[in-house]
Amino acid sequence: MSVAILAMSLLAMMSLWAFNYNLTQDHGTQNYGLNLARRVVEDSKLGGFYALPEGEFTIYADAEGGIQGGAAQADSQFRVVVTVASDRHFLDQEGNVIGPADNAIRQLTVSVFDLQEVTGTTPRLVARTGTFFARSGV
Repeated sequence: MSVAILAMSLLAMMSLWAFNYNLTQDHGTQNYGLNLARRVVEDSKLGGFYALPEGEFTIYADAEGGIQGGAAQADSQFRVVVTVASDRHFLDQEGNVIGPADNAIRQLTVSVFDLQEVTGTTPRLVARTGTFFARSGV
């Protein structure tokens, strides 16, 4: 009887340890993702109103949040999708967009996906943030 109680206690202790370990790992991944998203937003602000290209682009980062560039590496853990949209544009004579207008409001959206946690073919979204840009003096 005492062996059964001891075995049940050990199983319960191992289950509690596994739960706490997974909870810590999940929060660590979310913290890296949030930090990465915030860093991309702040770097975009430093570049200025006209620096970001219109549209969507992707960058990759390793497990510690180190930026790796536009191509996935073997150790890439995060995919960061950056979307920039403006409400007004400068147009050339043919009607093609050449950049944001001086009085435009630009929206930046940053989404961070964990490439190590995939459901089907979709990586798990760990962070999403964004901001708006307006040219000074508008």
